[in-house]
Amino acid sequence: MTERQVERWFRHRNAIRRGLTSQLDKFKETGWRFTFYLGIFLYGVWVLSDKPWFQDSSYVWTEYPFQIVTSDVWWYYMIELSFYWSLLFTQFFDVKRKDFWEMFFHHIITITLMCFSWIDNTVRIGTLVLVLHDVSDFWLEGAKLARYAKMSRLSSMFFAIFAAVWIVTRLGVYPYRILSYTFPCPLGEKCFPAFHLYNTLLGSLQILHIFWTFTILRVIYRALNTGETEDVRSDTDESENEASDDYTSPSKSEIGTGDGVVRENGNGCLLSGQANGDLLAK
Repeated sequence: MTERQVERWFRHRNAIRRGLTSQLDKFKETGWRFTFYLGIFLYGVWVLSDKPWFQDSSYVWTEYPFQIVTSDVWWYYMIELSFYWSLLFTQFFDVKRKDFWEMFFHHIITITLMCFSWIDNTVRIGTLVLVLHDVSDFWLEGAKLARYAKMSRLSSMFFAIFAAVWIVTRLGVYPYRILSYTFPCPLGEKCFPAFHLYNTLLGSLQILHIFWTFTILRVIYRALNTGETEDVRSDTDESENEASDDYTSPSKSEIGTGDGVVRENGNGCLLSGQANGDLLAK
């Protein structure tokens, strides 16, 4: 093992102890999200491609509440619901974001909406909401992957596509295709009191969309002035100094590790105290 590899390992171990996150950890987490969002979006489009309400939102209330849920829609809903449940819990262990609580609130609203729509059989509206959210998410994750890989031009291109898709779908299509068919209650005499809660949750999602749109516009403004597209929600203040090879390298003669000290002898070989056992265990 080379001296450079030993230094890198000690930096990585100390960074984990201090709660810092390496670029590789971020890349792996973002890669998983990119794969899921892209896959579930393509699957959702395939599932809804032959459904009449995908082209015309007025069909979401046709024959309500006696609407049959087909097996492909069932699987689409269960996969999405499982994913958001996982995000609700893993958010506490993943890379911390500056909008941690906004995302937590978003996951709570999404899970509540999905459960509520499943119970009262408003699944058709739910599928439209899901596919509208998935269409922009994988572009953002792709931009992050390119940024972590130091491919700035590709990252900027992906982010520009993401921003355009986000604004069109979240501030345009969502109110036009979703909210306009639920506000006010379209069921007339069949409208039940809990439907107003359903509408409130859908409206809360739109408020979050507006909040994140301002965040996106901040990134665009910064990019126009600095030429860099930095994800303003990427890291918490505590983890801005991420664990990477950009740390100031310890001196060759001594590397403090907390458990022991690595020293260099006259022949250029690395000698260690207690740290040697940790290194071998690694």
